[in-house]
Amino acid sequence: MQRKSDRFHKSPPIRWLALFSHLAGPGSYWPKVRAAQLSALRRTAITRLALILSAIGAITYFRPGPRPSALLGWVALATLSGLWWSLGLVFLAQKSRHGTRRLLHREARVALFNGVVWAALPLLFGPALLASGLTQEALVGLALLCLAVTAGIALTLSAAPIALLGFLVPAGSGVVAALVLQGFALSALTTSILLACLALQGLANGRTQMQFQTAEAALADKRDMVSLLLREQDDNGGGWIWQTDAGRSLVGVTPRLADALGHTVASLEGRSILQVLGGSAGGRAEIAPSVQELWDKLRQRDRFVGLVLPVEIAGETRWWQLSGAPQFDVDGGFAGFRGVGSDVTEAHRSIDRIGRMARFDPLTSLPNRAHLMETLESAMAAASASRGRCALLLIDLDRFKAVNDTMGHPMGDKLLAQVADRLRALASDNEMCGRLGGDEFAVVVRDANDPTQLQAFARQIVASLSQPYELDRSRLVIGASVGSAAFPRDGRTVETLMRAADLALYQSKHQGGGAVNAYQTRFEAEAEERRLLEIALQGALERQELALHYQPVWDRSCRAIIGFEALLRWTCGDRGTLVAEQFVPIARESRLIIPIGIWALRLACEDAADWPDGIGVSLNVAGEQLADAGLVTSVMQALSQSRLHPHRLTIDVGEEALRIAGSAGLLVLDQLQALGVRLSLGEFGTGASALGHLSQSRFAGVKIHPGLIRDAAQGSRESAARIRAITTLADSLGLSATVVGIETEAQMRMACDLGASQLQGFLLGVPGPVQSVPALLASPPTPRAVA
Repeated sequence: MQRKSDRFHKSPPIRWLALFSHLAGPGSYWPKVRAAQLSALRRTAITRLALILSAIGAITYFRPGPRPSALLGWVALATLSGLWWSLGLVFLAQKSRHGTRRLLHREARVALFNGVVWAALPLLFGPALLASGLTQEALVGLALLCLAVTAGIALTLSAAPIALLGFLVPAGSGVVAALVLQGFALSALTTSILLACLALQGLANGRTQMQFQTAEAALADKRDMVSLLLREQDDNGGGWIWQTDAGRSLVGVTPRLADALGHTVASLEGRSILQVLGGSAGGRAEIAPSVQELWDKLRQRDRFVGLVLPVEIAGETRWWQLSGAPQFDVDGGFAGFRGVGSDVTEAHRSIDRIGRMARFDPLTSLPNRAHLMETLESAMAAASASRGRCALLLIDLDRFKAVNDTMGHPMGDKLLAQVADRLRALASDNEMCGRLGGDEFAVVVRDANDPTQLQAFARQIVASLSQPYELDRSRLVIGASVGSAAFPRDGRTVETLMRAADLALYQSKHQGGGAVNAYQTRFEAEAEERRLLEIALQGALERQELALHYQPVWDRSCRAIIGFEALLRWTCGDRGTLVAEQFVPIARESRLIIPIGIWALRLACEDAADWPDGIGVSLNVAGEQLADAGLVTSVMQALSQSRLHPHRLTIDVGEEALRIAGSAGLLVLDQLQALGVRLSLGEFGTGASALGHLSQSRFAGVKIHPGLIRDAAQGSRESAARIRAITTLADSLGLSATVVGIETEAQMRMACDLGASQLQGFLLGVPGPVQSVPALLASPPTPRAVA
């Protein structure tokens, strides 16, 4: 069942009056606002009663006239309603601590009733008083008396706009209507303006009071909520409360704060918070910056939130997060600080770990690429300010891929960790070494004013990284190539300096590894030339610009040509005819070596099929080809289409190709051997990594590196001893040993004396097109040393 008060509240007049009240603030504070309104009305109740009784007393000045009983009845009604209005609210409010909304609606209804009562006085009794002989001036005086009562009571009702309008509208309307009926139009207009001003001023005062009351209620709620949160945090162990006096000394120390600091409550009470949190440093300049910031906040009486600072507790550094706000007493004087704190050590350590992961390589613990680039940028800025030089060294490990492929990635990771240890041992405060990724490292040299010293440091890196590594009872040997670039000579930005160092590193790798190169301007032109060659090479097959030239291979024992090696040639426009060494490295980098290799394999088999049965053809394959699982299929298709016997095809594999292809390449070699294809280990003798392959049955011969015969002919005993050892080992294993690169008679005699079974070089035959092969076979040139 709907309550009467609710029906009254929803009635149109009251609902219209209530619209103003909702402008004061959010509804969640209305109970407190209504209580404040009722409190203000109670404080002015006696004043309203005094005004009503005084006015009733003044009315006796007017003679009763012909209707004294009616006037006396009005006086009694006005008196009783005034008592009910003023004293009833006091008694009801004391009796009920709740239902302020119902009491406020009751106040509006009583105010409306009293307004109607006072409106009746000039309307009902004004004409009767005139009829009894009073003058019009007396009637105006009566109206003014009613107006004064209306204005006075309206001022006491400004705290409750609903009650104000409930009394002012009917009472004022009665006075205006009485004046109009008696012909006082001008007075009625003036009274209306006055009443309107009273209403507006009363509403404005009411709005101001309610805004103030809403703000007070909101502030009280916030204070209660903060106190509740503080108590809950302190009770539940999520943190603690701290408080200081105006002198920044701890007061009201809680047991949780004392436990967190490892002290008793008594020992902390009255001590300076800076001395407690700052440790032995106290307020001196060497305290942590965050503690200094706390000192500044406390000194300036500024609020702070989430300030993280280190705290030394029992010899351990903990991290605390503090928030606090200044407190003031009732007179507005500063009373100290109050706030909350919590231990965020674990979160701080997690953030440190995340930050380290973002700046350091997890495998080697060296700075990562981002950290290195930041350091390089800082070094460049410092060098620019001092007009000095800094430098960047890029390091690439040689033969690292072979370790990964043959021994597995875990072993490769261990090797990288040892490389990092060696770099770290070489670096001083002037250098920062880091890992860019994979097997690429870098060193930022902050002071590189001495180019000679910089190159010596780079060579020291190569020498250190080339020393053997002991890993899980395995002895590994790799190498390193270094490229360097200096600021500002070689580049004025991080990007340009990186590119310059990368070009220098490319030169070192192109030289076979283990080299050191500083950037030179010609590297840019060479890089551009490589780029243009790569673009041209992409369409070389379609344009039929590639060709195979054949160089004869001689057998020393029978003094006859036993085969030819197929060598790539490229007729490239204005550049003329290029040999393989000029464009094969580019083909390998761009992965064009795969389609070019397949083309060369098919053409070599087709050409060799037209030669006599005893004449074979050999073809060199790169590491990228050997690692390609489709190589075996390509060989099978080439042999099938050309009908060439597999025994007449020899695949030459260099030591570098074996390192690149790894274990997958060895599997391919086994499959080729199973087909009947002959395998030869090319460019042998410059390293020790392929010696183990000779003892395996997959290879039918070796080709000795041309640099060895050249050095041996010039008197190098070491090179001659190497050739002798290789030929002896090959002979004992039943393998052929071919010396390539023979260009002089002296080299020919040296090769024969050292036991070579096969010979190849420009002295024995210049590479030529396939059309020259029949003539060479019909009438071969026989050097005197062979004859």
